[in-house]
Amino acid sequence: MSVGFIGAGQVAHALVRGFTAAGVIAAHRITASSPDTDLPTVHDLRKMGVNVTISNKETVKRSDVLFLAVKPHIIPFVLDEIGPDIEERHLIVSCAAGVTIGSIEKKLKLHTPSPKVMRCMTNTAVVVREGATVYATGTHAAVEDGKLLEQLMASVGYCTEVEEDLIDAVTGLSGSGPAYAFIAVDALADGGVKMGLPRRLAVRLGAQALLGAAKMLLDSEQHPGQLKDNVCSPGGATIHALHVMESGGFRSLLINAVEASCVRTRELQFLADQEKISSAAIKKTTLNKVLQQPGDQDELGEIRCAGGPGSRGMTTTNKGNKALKVKREPGENGTSLTDDELVTMSVRELNQHLRGLTKEEIIQLKQRRRTLKNRGYAASCRVKRVTQKEELEKQKAQLQQEVDKLATENASMKVELDALRSKYEALQSFARTVARNPVTTRAPMASIIRSSELVIFAPCGPLKPLLSQHTSSNISLLSSASALHIQNTSPENSHRQRDRWLETHILHSVLQGKSNPSTTADLCLTQLSSGVCPRQGKASEDLINLVG
Repeated sequence: MSVGFIGAGQVAHALVRGFTAAGVIAAHRITASSPDTDLPTVHDLRKMGVNVTISNKETVKRSDVLFLAVKPHIIPFVLDEIGPDIEERHLIVSCAAGVTIGSIEKKLKLHTPSPKVMRCMTNTAVVVREGATVYATGTHAAVEDGKLLEQLMASVGYCTEVEEDLIDAVTGLSGSGPAYAFIAVDALADGGVKMGLPRRLAVRLGAQALLGAAKMLLDSEQHPGQLKDNVCSPGGATIHALHVMESGGFRSLLINAVEASCVRTRELQFLADQEKISSAAIKKTTLNKVLQQPGDQDELGEIRCAGGPGSRGMTTTNKGNKALKVKREPGENGTSLTDDELVTMSVRELNQHLRGLTKEEIIQLKQRRRTLKNRGYAASCRVKRVTQKEELEKQKAQLQQEVDKLATENASMKVELDALRSKYEALQSFARTVARNPVTTRAPMASIIRSSELVIFAPCGPLKPLLSQHTSSNISLLSSASALHIQNTSPENSHRQRDRWLETHILHSVLQGKSNPSTTADLCLTQLSSGVCPRQGKASEDLINLVG
């Protein structure tokens, strides 16, 4: 697919930058024509790699989608020039303010029987891919053509299809909207500079404030008045500032600005339809002269505004051309459409249905369609609010369950914490008691294995397996476990009795050879199991010295 632009001004420059930045089309597949090659926008397009030419015919031949990005009063002359080169493969998209699809089709039908024409209104914010675009399809444009245009324009911002008679209002709102925002930022920056801020910082803060407010509005889907109320605190600085703005008629100024732009758009279309007037004469035509001239005709018999600020009424056009006299059979294209059919049909289907109807029937159908759409939107908003409320209730119930679960876990953890705190306090009390009453540490008595030539200190272990009988080597074994048990014996068992036990049964029986070593070991087992345990005292020290 290749794209061409008749005109290389700000609109074409913004769209080319947006398309290439979005990656929907390469720069070398774009062609732009302009008679003035010294324009800054032309230089920028060349730097981007766009094919720039002074021939409109060459642009048409090298393009599949052709954007008419020239001033409205130039459109008739451009169509006369490129009309013979338009083929059925071309999709003509008009970006000119106020130029209707019918007027373009009327020109092109002199050369092509069924030209595919569409009309769109965008703004320069497409440069940063934040544009606002609406479009309307012509009589011969297919659904696929509308999808193709929407795919292109959606890559550089928001895009939607509307009825053609709403595009003039869109021109006054979003088409001129960036200019309103720029002058608002400039005024805000002036206020900041007046109060002492540097100019650059003031401009940045003002622009960021508008950007943040726009994102908040689009993300929250709340009414702008509600968001405004959220900023205004009682008696605060913001409400005082808004009072000054209201006193100066800020709202009325914006409303009047949108209205003036819309009315001027329709005036430009009225001027462009006067084919007998030269382009130089059109530029000099005043509003009073426009009001004296009759309204022009168009193919679809659409409603036109032929007045200025003092003439708000709408006038309908007469179908005097023979090609516009569509014979209607009885019952054909009647107004007997159900509400569902009228609301659900596309703009292209509506335009086809309006063919052959009287002016009064067209007005009634469009008004009825608009009323039904407003009612449907209000109903959908109510349903959406109910659905959101139900979802919030479900989320609230789930959160309450989680809160209860966490409360239960918290209570159990508190119980465990209290138990651990009690244990900790008990350990602290025990540690303080030990610190006040230190216990004398006794060295464990090593097990002694005695033979005629060797003394062995045995490791700790069960008492009975470590008491072995070695009659040949005359060995008696006392484990360190029994020594540990002896060490832990209460002092009330009398240290003197344990010393006597050691002296009697070990010293006399074993060392003096008056008793069998096995008998001595059995006796040790008997005494230890009965709770009578020796203590390492003076007698045991004598024993160790004697054995050594």
